[in-house]
Amino acid sequence: MMRIRLRRFWDNLNSGFWFFPAALLAASALLAALTLWLDENYFEGRQPSFDLLWAGHADGARELLATVAASIITVAGVVFSILIVALALASQQFGPRLLRNFTRDRGNQLSLGVFVGTFLYCLLVLRTVRHGPGETAFVPNLSVTTAIVLTTTSLG
Repeated sequence: MMRIRLRRFWDNLNSGFWFFPAALLAASALLAALTLWLDENYFEGRQPSFDLLWAGHADGARELLATVAASIITVAGVVFSILIVALALASQQFGPRLLRNFTRDRGNQLSLGVFVGTFLYCLLVLRTVRHGPGETAFVPNLSVTTAIVLTTTSLG
């Protein structure tokens, strides 16, 4: 009996629109923590050892992360606003089952999760970039490079 309830709870949770994007948000927060930890404990004070890592200054990293975060959240907002308008118009003609199919579609959940996860990742990394009078400069090279990879993934 308990097993059936747990199975039903898991199915209800898993079929909701926000479960998968929320899991991707948690994964992006963990990824940010991991890459920042690597930057602080392994890469700090060193010039990147291979050319694929970000090698810019703190101002450039801050600008890049802020631009990516703003762009990604704008794209996510526009894309899903247009989809909701189209679905609202279509559901008037085809019924509410269309909306249920949309919310259960993994592709839609994945795209929202990647967009919002990239946004969260950039915000978490952005808050750690330090450069200014009276503080030691810190540019998380690996984390900024990972943000560029996530942005490229979002474009795909």
